Amino acid sequence: MDFPESIVDGAIREVREETGLIVKDIIYKGLDEFCEPNQGLRYMVFNYLVTAFEGELLKNPPEGELLWVEIDEALQLPMQDWFKRRLPLFFEPGTFELSFIWDDVQQKTLHETVKSYGSGESAKVGSISKGECTHV
Repeated sequence: MDFPESIVDGAIREVREETGLIVKDIIYKGLDEFCEPNQGLRYMVFNYLVTAFEGELLKNPPEGELLWVEIDEALQLPMQDWFKRRLPLFFEPGTFELSFIWDDVQQKTLHETVKSYGSGESAKVGSISKGECTHV
């Protein structure tokens, strides 16, 4: 984000800079939070779904090749595990929240929480801590 733009304005600007597309409609879908307690770090990713846009894809985009694929085909493409896990959440009703506590010294996840909101049901919650899984 460029100070003092809002988070959503930053997302819209990034889409235009990285793809050439002009966002016409955008929906907030959720939050990813990554914490590393040994260093006191917190990293947050605000997730949006663009549902309407104008323009053409850039011929030489700064972030690499761009291509259109069907949603069902997208999960078959190579991508980082953390992104593959959250991609389906963009197409479910409501919003989501993912929270991970990562220990960089031990190189493992200490705790994770996954929540879904607004699907017409009570919040779906899953929590994993030190290898144990609980659902509320």
